This record gives sequence, C-alpha cells and structure tokens, in this order.
Amino acid sequence: MKPGIFTHGIPFEFISRKRKALMGLSLLCLLLFHLCEDRSGAGYSMPLFMKYFKTYIGSGEVDVFLILSGFGLCYSYGKIGDRNRFRLHHVKKILVPYLLFCVPVLFVLRVLLLGTGFARFLKDVFFLSFFTDGFRLFWYIPCILICYMIFPCFCDALDLDKDPVARRLRLVTTAGAVFLLGVILSISFGGFFGKTEMLLVRIPSFVGGICVGIRSRSREMLTGEGLAWYLALTAAAHYVASWGAYPLAGRPATALCTVFWLLLPVFLWEKVPEALKGTLPCRILSGCLAWCGERTLELYLVHVGIREILRNTGLNPGRYSVYLLILALSFPVSALLHRVSGYILKKLPDGRA
Repeated sequence: MKPGIFTHGIPFEFISRKRKALMGLSLLCLLLFHLCEDRSGAGYSMPLFMKYFKTYIGSGEVDVFLILSGFGLCYSYGKIGDRNRFRLHHVKKILVPYLLFCVPVLFVLRVLLLGTGFARFLKDVFFLSFFTDGFRLFWYIPCILICYMIFPCFCDALDLDKDPVARRLRLVTTAGAVFLLGVILSISFGGFFGKTEMLLVRIPSFVGGICVGIRSRSREMLTGEGLAWYLALTAAAHYVASWGAYPLAGRPATALCTVFWLLLPVFLWEKVPEALKGTLPCRILSGCLAWCGERTLELYLVHVGIREILRNTGLNPGRYSVYLLILALSFPVSALLHRVSGYILKKLPDGRA
C-alpha cells in the first residue's frame, strides 16, 4: 500500500490489482468451510477457530466470488461492448467446464451409484431439480449464468448517473427493490424460496460487485466516510451472523464478514516490505493464490463433485483423511479441466474477448 493512501481515500482499482489473489484466498477458505460443515454434520470435534469460521464466515466465500465476478465483468463489458457477444463469451466459459466435468459426475451419481434413472439425471443436468426439488450440488452454475444474463442491464442502469449523490440514491433504490423482492418471494412463495434461497439472496452480492466495478472503472476512491460506514456495517454483520441462519439477513451478514476478513490480509500485505515479498516463501504464497485464483471455477466444481461422489460411496468427508484425499484429487483434476476447457474455448467461435 502506497504511503498516504488513506489521505484522499482507497482506490477501488486496488481490488482489480489483487483480484486473482482474492479469488484464490476465497477458494481456499471455501474448501476449509466444507471441512467445517462436514465435521459439524458428522458430530466430530472442531478446534475453536473452525467453529468461529463456520459461524461468522461460513459459505460467504461464494458471495466474494460473485462480488469479484461482477467487479471484473465491468472491465470486460467495457472492452466487448455488445450485450449479446458479451453474454455468449462469458456463458461459454461456464458451460464448457460444466459439460466436461459436472455432467459426467451427475451421471455417475444418479445412474451408477444411486440408480435414480436417466430421467432424474437429465433433470439435474438442466437444473430443473434445483428449482423443483432443491438439489444443490452444482447450484452455482445456474446462479452465475443468471448473473451473466442480467449483468448488462444492471451495469447500464447503475452507470447512468455520473453525479455521486445521484449514483448513491440509485444504488440505495436498487438495493431496496432487490431486498423487497426477496421478502415478497419468501412470504408468498415460501416453498420455492426455501429451495432456491442460496441463489436468490446472493444476487445482491453480484450487484454490489457491479457497483464497485463501475466506481473502479471511473477511478473513484473509497473515502474516509465510506470506510467508516463499511466498518460499521461489518461490525453489525458480525452481530447478525451470531443469531443463526436467517436467509434474508444471515447470508448477507456472513458475506460482509467474509469480505472484511479476506480484504484485511490483502491490505496488510501491501505493508510488507518489497525485500520480504521477494523471498522464496512469499513468492510461493503469491504464486499459489494466483494459481488458485485463475482456476476458481474448476477447483470449486471438482471439489464439490468429488466430495459428493465419495460421500455416496460411504466415505465421510468430515474425516481428515478423506478430506485430504479430496484435496489430493481436486487440484490435479481441476488443473487438467482448466487446460482442456481453455483449449476448447480457443477453438469455439468468439471464444476470446
């Protein structure tokens, strides 16, 4: 962090420079959350830091993925311009690894292991079972696809006003409308909301990422007043997160807590002397985070897929030995998936921006 960076504010562009590291750090924290979740579900003991992690961070890393996705798409949209070409470009980057890995995993689960039949397999493949039955294994795929579809509309709407006050009013109005829609869905369509809430309540995180991305693209800064509001909201979020799992309040609260704890080490890293950053351990750490950040989607899909297969073969992923086995399989498989997906995308029409 440059000396005096707080004099005039913190540039939002800072997130752009650290985006890969933040994505990688979020992914590693999500892998840890899955261990906490599995151990808690199996009744195994957990150290204190894992209990804190599960309560106050939880699966908030997924919200960070969506925030950073919305943030990065603002730059991509500015380069591509055309809405349809933008959607096609990014949707293919999601569907190719999904078809290569997730569809075979679903076939193994539904047809070979569980024997629920080909019809149920097709229902899972086309995400129908998520909306009708709440089958959540690869729920992130329809979530991010929906976000990519709505992105140009939200981006154009939120970028209409150049005046900071008008932009804040538009942001508050949009956030209020999204929250009100969530309340209406939870009250009037409780069954549907209960099956899909982990998708619905995370769309605001994506929209928040769009807002930050627009401000970053405009070279704006987070002022001291804005930082104070952010810290106050984070403190309130820690209090709300302690209540328990309330979808309309709990998930946004854990998202704020997660963003805070992930941004904190990244900001502190800027204070590390350059000589120390050049040492071998620091270069290995930075390289590992960047490597994971470039393969976040593949690592996430492979991890949850292998985890589910092992669970249905009788192995408990809450055991440390099984968890290490999942990790040992996830990293090389995701690296292969990333390489093959990248090759296919190069061959597809308009596979690159």
